[in-house]
Amino acid sequence: MSRNLTPEPVATGSAETRIGQLRWREYGGPREAAGERTLLFVHGLLTNSDVWGEVVQNLSQDFRCITLDIPLGSHTIPAREDAALNVAELAQAVNEAAEQLCPHGFTLIGSDTGGVVSQLAAVQEPAGLKRLVLLSCDTEKNFLPLPLRYLQYVAYIPGTMQALEQPCIWGGCAAYQLPSGG
Repeated sequence: MSRNLTPEPVATGSAETRIGQLRWREYGGPREAAGERTLLFVHGLLTNSDVWGEVVQNLSQDFRCITLDIPLGSHTIPAREDAALNVAELAQAVNEAAEQLCPHGFTLIGSDTGGVVSQLAAVQEPAGLKRLVLLSCDTEKNFLPLPLRYLQYVAYIPGTMQALEQPCIWGGCAAYQLPSGG
């Protein structure tokens, strides 16, 4: 039995970016206290910002914590139909959201596939970026995790992703847990 460790956000919304809207949730300290005390979290593949629940619960007492939902499989707001959903575009979208949500500066924290997105976001030198924290994550040259790497190629074949998800829809994946990198 799992328990929800994510505290109630003090604010929620969505940031408009080049790939569409990114849902965000804010926990902890006031926006004015920002700068050195604002943490922006980027999740990995096939998860959403809920993965940061326990971390946010522990840090939101002392920091302003913002979690983003980026389109990596478990997001609730779809990307624009014409959006280029490559890692570089996701990184730019994270920077666009950070500009709106963290005007006084921020520390960018990424894990798993969110780590490679965060690395590429950081090299674009966004205004306000103070620090980059990487947890177990991919790199630009080692992306996606090996057990899932085939997905970056089959995704270009029309209908393939829908075919791959059919066993899950029919209940065939109930006992199978996808490997995760973080």
